[in-house]
Formats: sequence, structure tokens, C-alpha cells
Amino acid sequence: MLTSCASSLEGERPGRELRIGISYIDHPTTPTSGLVAYRVSTLGAGGSQSGGFLGWRATEAVIADPEVCELVVIVRSNVEAEHAAKILRSLKGERLCAANFSQ
Repeated sequence: MLTSCASSLEGERPGRELRIGISYIDHPTTPTSGLVAYRVSTLGAGGSQSGGFLGWRATEAVIADPEVCELVVIVRSNVEAEHAAKILRSLKGERLCAANFSQ
């Protein structure tokens, strides 16, 4: 069995989560200077400020810097990815970011 511990920012307060078991961490979007998207899946047990779990837990999160990403688009399917690409092209902004969880 593997032990994992993650620390992340939840809003403006730091949060910690402990997971004991088998964990898989995936970064579906290449991290950029303003956006980090990740998915954590665990079979085991764990807990955080929001409560505990025993069994299977999957979490997806996006951390964005508002100085870099004025608008964040979260994509969960290939159809959404196509629509998001059209919208982002039409907005022509420099501070647009996308997190692609469709993979």
C-alpha cells in the first residue's frame, strides 16, 4: 500500500488532506504559470477538514492565478472541448485559461 499526503490552497486558507491506500495523481492539463488542474483518485482511507472517507474517493481541482487567468473554462468531454475552443477563439483575450478533464 502507498501513503499519500496532499497540501493545496482552498480559497485563501491552506488545506491538508491525508490519504492512506493506493493513490493516483493525474495532471490532465499541462501546468502553466497561472493554472494547475489535477485529479486524485484513492482506494483506501483518508480525511481532511471537510470530513473523512473509507473506500473510493476521486477529487478534481483547479487552482488559478487571477492575475494570469481572468476566465477559466473547465472541460469535461470532447464536445465541451470543441465548444470551449470556439468560445475562446471568439473572445480573443489574453487572460483566458482552460482545464481539460475530458481525457
